[in-house]
Amino acid sequence: MSFSCIHDYIVRSSYSNFNTIRHFVQDGDCTGNTISNSGYLQPEIEYIEEADSKPKTIAAHFFDLTFLCQKDKDKGREHLWHLLRSNEGNEESRVIVYASRLRYLREKQEQISRITFVENGYVVPSSTANRYTDNHISQKGAILLDLIQQLYPVPDFCVLTSSAFFLNEDEKKVHIRSAIDNLEKMTQTRLGDSNNPLVFAMRSATSFYIPGFLPTYLNAGINATAYGALKVKYGAKVAGKIYINNLQTIYRILFPEDAGSEICQPITTFVSVADIEERIAILVDEIGRVNQEILTDAFAQICFFVDSMYDFFIKNQDLVYTLKKGDISYPSIIMQKMVWTIRNDDSYPGVLYSRHSRTGLGRQIESVRNMFGDDIMTGTIDRNDTEFFDRAEVKDTFPAIYHFEPCLPNLEKLLESPVTIEFAAETRKNAHLFAILQLNASELTGRSTLLSAIDMYEKRVISGERAIKLVQPYHLKQIFSERIDDKSINELTFFCGGISVLPRSAVTARIFFSTAKALEAKRNGERVCLCKETYVPSDTIILCELDAIISLTPAAVHVVTSCLGYGVPAFINLNKYNVTLLSQSLVNKDGVALNEGDWITLSSKHQMILIGKASYAPARFQKFLEGNHLDMQAKEERVFVNMEVAYRKYQSIVRSLDHNEITTLSDLTKIIRIDLQKNHEKASPLVCCWFDANEDLYVEQILKSELGTHQDQYMIYDLYTTDRKVRFFKKVIRVCQDRQLSGYLAGSFMLGRFIRLQHPTSFWREMSAEEVVFLLDEYILFEKYLQVLNDVGERHINRARKIILNDGISSVALGHIDPSVFVTLKLVFKDWDRVEALAKEDYDADTLYLVGLLKRSFGCFYDYRQDWSVNRLKAICEKEGVPIPEEEMV
Repeated sequence: MSFSCIHDYIVRSSYSNFNTIRHFVQDGDCTGNTISNSGYLQPEIEYIEEADSKPKTIAAHFFDLTFLCQKDKDKGREHLWHLLRSNEGNEESRVIVYASRLRYLREKQEQISRITFVENGYVVPSSTANRYTDNHISQKGAILLDLIQQLYPVPDFCVLTSSAFFLNEDEKKVHIRSAIDNLEKMTQTRLGDSNNPLVFAMRSATSFYIPGFLPTYLNAGINATAYGALKVKYGAKVAGKIYINNLQTIYRILFPEDAGSEICQPITTFVSVADIEERIAILVDEIGRVNQEILTDAFAQICFFVDSMYDFFIKNQDLVYTLKKGDISYPSIIMQKMVWTIRNDDSYPGVLYSRHSRTGLGRQIESVRNMFGDDIMTGTIDRNDTEFFDRAEVKDTFPAIYHFEPCLPNLEKLLESPVTIEFAAETRKNAHLFAILQLNASELTGRSTLLSAIDMYEKRVISGERAIKLVQPYHLKQIFSERIDDKSINELTFFCGGISVLPRSAVTARIFFSTAKALEAKRNGERVCLCKETYVPSDTIILCELDAIISLTPAAVHVVTSCLGYGVPAFINLNKYNVTLLSQSLVNKDGVALNEGDWITLSSKHQMILIGKASYAPARFQKFLEGNHLDMQAKEERVFVNMEVAYRKYQSIVRSLDHNEITTLSDLTKIIRIDLQKNHEKASPLVCCWFDANEDLYVEQILKSELGTHQDQYMIYDLYTTDRKVRFFKKVIRVCQDRQLSGYLAGSFMLGRFIRLQHPTSFWREMSAEEVVFLLDEYILFEKYLQVLNDVGERHINRARKIILNDGISSVALGHIDPSVFVTLKLVFKDWDRVEALAKEDYDADTLYLVGLLKRSFGCFYDYRQDWSVNRLKAICEKEGVPIPEEEMV
């Protein structure tokens, strides 16, 4: 019998990297290769002996991969045949297999012994055994380094650290060269080489996760020489797709105003080689007119990309700075070996969820075959959604994911959360390889988060305290949101169908086609739905301000996951339903138009958008919890039963917490919402007791508050006694003045939100002139935050964001300032000259104007000749126990 008895075979394995190779080479064991407590999975070989026989599977040694995946399939079959015979006890085959492995081992030992890497404050290779902070190598870089050190299948990378951002041009080039040298040694390729060129992705990242905001450039380092080598290695079509992607990136940087043109659209599977060559010629010609060097010199191209990333950061530094609430963060650049997901239709990039993002049941894959990953992440290409409950379900369709799936529980333990993996699956003839490109805690729907958190808690993956942290107030809001009354559906006019992102969600809102107008309406208390042609990752910044979104194209993955997390209903892909977006209207296939400001209703249950305002009934799940009988199908009933069990368990965990164990403001908020929101007598003492024990912590967490959390934060603040509100503001004002924080940096305008509602005279009696002017300024900045986007308009939305998020907000003039909220202050405070003098120094000009209003007599606020007017003042004075001031009193 010979290897001809093996009809065919495939290999399923993790993507190899230098760390894994070095581990097995240093281990020196050519027989066993199981590793405990690591991210390494043994390769699997699935083979058939006859064309119609049942497949069989065996595990292989890491060293076997080089022989099983070689180009000569017959030699691969021969090695497999000896593996099988060796496993059966055949001594001759055992010796042959051992000799092959030993030969590979000796070759790699010699190779690795000659390699030294550059590692310093500016360059960190993934081969390092050291640990680095998020500030130094970025949050993304630190996670990838942790994973690759545990032998997870992360492609080799090198980080140009945040310290390199401050270098001059010559110093910077030295360290860029060192980073490239490190990558060349790890991958055994060379930049711009005519035989085996190094091609890598470049990802800009900071010390905290900003989904999809900072630039990523794929396929860096290609010139004509490298392109020629790629054609020989992968064929003209694959090489052409790689080169076009590289040229498109350069083109978009040089001509940002033309980034949406046809020349920059992704190359699909069906494009011809002739079309590829034609597009390459056009791009090369256009780029060459501006910068010929970056087309010919691969190193110059890398430096160009680094400069572009730094330029992007500088232009958006205010936004990055303020998103982290004033903590300074500078960009690191991760240079990572490319994984080719465009080699064939068996290769694919995508996103793998350890828990289904919408249901919480089973796993979920979002992927597209034979495309670059960024085309999926940015929403350029519509992605396919696959759910599975047993990995055997995806064994044939996603063999690389099938192989990797057993790692998911360990990754959940690592992050103490459901996880989302950006991956690349590369298929080389008969080998299916899985690579991790990024790992994050998942953003899931309310239902999914609740079910996942409780399941992980019951399996002892996470603690009860961690389960509470995972389930945020907005998750519970999703679960208990109202539903459209069945009768109301029939009374509304159908507009179009659509793909709903958030399950079991319904919302009625006014539709807007301008971000500025949508936020203006939101400021006026309206429910708003923003409709755009497409959404990009940076749009996640404003999602928490919206009630719903509509996209005519597939939205960026980061936008979709943020919608799931925030609980923002979203309908995408309306283009597929023959819907057209004009400048001021949305038109369906029948020519019916929705104009800006019209009322619409979105229903995920019916997968449709309706014209008009719906009537709502209590949430079905709430009624189910209350024991009401509901007409429902068996599947829905199972869902509700599972959710009820999970919710009851969640309540039990929350109630079991000792109040001394409430370590965060978020936890306190959840306890109040679940048990005490309608019981002020019990809630206030609890909140006050927590404040007394955590005063400094409360101040810090308020200063780190995000937009969209005002309602929850105010709910807690309102429960404090006046003396505690005084203590809070005195302390937070001192901290803000020491750190020079105000407006957005001072808790996303939270201080202005707190102070804009009337406080008693006993509060204001405790405030000094310095504290009064600070609080008046916070009030003004909060009012400007509500107005600013309407003033600058949609065309300058990026500038508007910066204005909101830095001192430039002072340039916005308020159309109206209402001083009446500060009547109680005016009743007891007299040192207005001192306040006015302070307001002239470092505060907003409108703060000085507000002080001027407050210096006027009470007769300017109330008409003493009209009972209805003066009675309002009398009511306030009676409540505060102070005499009614004379009309002319200041």
